[in-house]
Amino acid sequence: QWAEALGGLIADIQSARAYGFATEELAIAKRAALAAAEHAAQTEATQDAQALLGAMNRARSAGELPRAAAQNMVLLQQLLPTVTRADVTTVLAHNFAPEQRAYIVSLPEKPGLDIPSREAVRAVVTAALATPVTAWQSQERPTTLLAHDPTPGSIATRTHFAPLAITQVTLGNNVRVHYRFMDFKKDDATVTLTLAGGTIREPAEQQGITEVATLALTTPATSTLSSTDIRDIMTGKKVRLEARTTEDAVVLQVSGAPEALADGLRLAYVLLQDAKIEPASVALWKEQKLQELAASRSRIDFRARETLHALTSGDDPRRRTLTPEQVQARASDIAGAQAWLDALLRTAPLEVAIVGDIPEPQALDIATTFLGTLPARPREDPTLVPLRQVAGFTGPQERRADVETITPRAHPILFWRSADWQDVQGRRLMFVASRILERRVRQEVREERGLTYSTATYARPDKAYPATSALYVEFTADPDKVNEAVALAKAVVERFAAEGPTDEEMDTVRKQLQNQLETLYKEPRFWVDVLSDLEYHGSTLADLDGLVEKFLALSKADIAAEVRKTIVPERFAMVIARRKAPGATDERRSTN
Repeated sequence: QWAEALGGLIADIQSARAYGFATEELAIAKRAALAAAEHAAQTEATQDAQALLGAMNRARSAGELPRAAAQNMVLLQQLLPTVTRADVTTVLAHNFAPEQRAYIVSLPEKPGLDIPSREAVRAVVTAALATPVTAWQSQERPTTLLAHDPTPGSIATRTHFAPLAITQVTLGNNVRVHYRFMDFKKDDATVTLTLAGGTIREPAEQQGITEVATLALTTPATSTLSSTDIRDIMTGKKVRLEARTTEDAVVLQVSGAPEALADGLRLAYVLLQDAKIEPASVALWKEQKLQELAASRSRIDFRARETLHALTSGDDPRRRTLTPEQVQARASDIAGAQAWLDALLRTAPLEVAIVGDIPEPQALDIATTFLGTLPARPREDPTLVPLRQVAGFTGPQERRADVETITPRAHPILFWRSADWQDVQGRRLMFVASRILERRVRQEVREERGLTYSTATYARPDKAYPATSALYVEFTADPDKVNEAVALAKAVVERFAAEGPTDEEMDTVRKQLQNQLETLYKEPRFWVDVLSDLEYHGSTLADLDGLVEKFLALSKADIAAEVRKTIVPERFAMVIARRKAPGATDERRSTN
């Protein structure tokens, strides 16, 4: 469909050059630009160093002196009112003049797909430029999400955990809310909503249905408001709503200026009541998903993780990669996906974290207004417990994946089943052990033997499927050296299990942990992450209280004992993805 897409793109540009933009379009663009500048000015005082460096780099790349966000805001406030439709049309017509354009078509190489020649591309361009265009027709659109806000709900229980300054409330409909005030990032706050369920519930014959269902959240739409309506309504508001899925939850996150959180929660309320999947979103998802799947078959890192997930879960279908046939099937059943979404949004337990520079009365007011008025739902869902069980594996095991690719590389992942999320002490011990092991593996495999460019050693306690929790060692290597590198990495880990950490290693890791954890404790995003699914995954505030001291108190003997328990043959497995033995020299085709 490249010809249709290219022709449509040219037609849109030609229409804009000929007729300009509508008054409504210009107004929306101005609102968006000014709102972004105002929020940047509000939060500039506590922005990350990386954001500051990025802004400076962009300014210098443009040949300008860096400006403060407040200066940008004032500049836009002065300039935007003077910008007219004619101004924008003139600039567009000049910058997109046909004689100044280059037309580039990039397509994947795969069987059945012909790469167009220069002549074919030129023919499409010539035809599109010769086709008459019409002006874009604006239409009246809704301007509000709700006619009026709901009457606030009630608070059933309320407690305050003083050591961490966290307030916890249960709303009258059983929605659970955790609140923590933090002004480390000025004029910024985040609300995260975690709905229990989703992918973990999928039977094999419906794998991927949650991904399609949540398109109604990633491209928000309802039965009365299209995604375009919602985008226009939310433009100019200093808040954004994002949605994502995890292995066992669907997550909505509202973030932005504290005074605008109500706008974001209002949208979340509307979606939780009436989210609607748009066929256009599904069609786009299908095309993108099929392209991703086709590209992933030649990616060594992807194939390594795909094989890893199958092995650690005992080939559980919920952890498999979708097939093209499954993508087609899910895309053809929008009604089924809508029913799946409706059940999830209306009945799933809901846990909420509100963190940031927002006073408690304001935070609880928007929570009771937009979350406390949702239909009642259970606090917990015991039916999820058996769904967390997977077959797992008994080691030692090894799986290999031969990848059709031109990249001469191998990607091994060695892993040992380790403490899961519920084993708080065990996962902390393995976290510390992994930090020490990372240095040992890097030093011996990379620095001393030069068998890889980089290594990664980490412990990952899985919240959704406890049996897949593991200590991982992974890296990339030359295919001719991968066996030697794997044997050496495994020997390093086993030697560590036999000997335990040294006093010097313990001193080093304690210093690193103290610095890292003290920094994390100041970051709102850390608290958003831990509070958003705190009770859903069985954690407590008591676990978080004094976390730095608890980590520093872990002894060398405790770490050695946990590692010895973990590094045993029956807990070990390995996957290696590598380039399939090449035949004739592979060459990329180009029609330049």
